[in-house]
Amino acid sequence: MPPPTTTSTPAAEPHAQVFPMTRWSLVRRAGAVDEQAAEVALGQLLQAYWRPLYVYARRTGLNQQDAEDAVQMFCHSLVSRGSLRSADEAVGRLRSFLLGAFQKQLSEIHRDKTRLKRGDGTQVVSLEDSEAALQMQPVDCESPDHAFDRRWAYSLLELVL
Repeated sequence: MPPPTTTSTPAAEPHAQVFPMTRWSLVRRAGAVDEQAAEVALGQLLQAYWRPLYVYARRTGLNQQDAEDAVQMFCHSLVSRGSLRSADEAVGRLRSFLLGAFQKQLSEIHRDKTRLKRGDGTQVVSLEDSEAALQMQPVDCESPDHAFDRRWAYSLLELVL
């Protein structure tokens, strides 16, 4: 479930960083052995990244339900596999780590959906999916990567406020 939204707007500070540094202590706590501390830290991380991942999934063409399911499955896999333990601040940004892992999951989902089953040579076209695709006309020609970064910034501002 996505975190609640806030309606206040930030005051513009010309010299403020656009994106604050990732709190790597929080990432390390999320991958810790202490289950209670890990659960709290993981919840904070997922709250910050749920919406940007959702926006990315929608921009790749998934409908609302499929995008929500993809993000939820991704969050579940982070928890069940302990994937955050392999995130390393010396290698790169947490955003890049999560987005790369999410892109891999989306490609696996696409591969599984488009895989031909034995004896199945027919193509099924869902009118509901077609209608959902028509309703999801982008306001602009923003790429999924840019939409992810923009939504991440909005989510971060909402958390700060």
